[in-house]
Amino acid sequence: MKDVLNAKGKMIVDSLLEQLGPKNQNDIHKALNASTVLLEFVDNPNVSPIITNGDTLKKLVQICCQTENNKQNLPYALGLLSAIINCIVEHEKEVAKEKKEDFF
Repeated sequence: MKDVLNAKGKMIVDSLLEQLGPKNQNDIHKALNASTVLLEFVDNPNVSPIITNGDTLKKLVQICCQTENNKQNLPYALGLLSAIINCIVEHEKEVAKEKKEDFF
């Protein structure tokens, strides 16, 4: 059951990422809604691993690199990428702090 839920979660995240890509040039509301949901997912420990996996990050970086074809949605995609990076950095700080405390 857990595998099925993870697969469905990945499908949802991929679908939302498409709304931030160049295929969606007509509906700013879809891009804004997708961005909002994905930002919420970054903070959710149950969904965060789906967003931070290699395939998803690769898709997001590809979307962010399509600057000429994706002017409308680029700010939302870059904001999501920035939030993910900040989340990873904060997690690494916490892990380093815990290791330091364990050492002493």
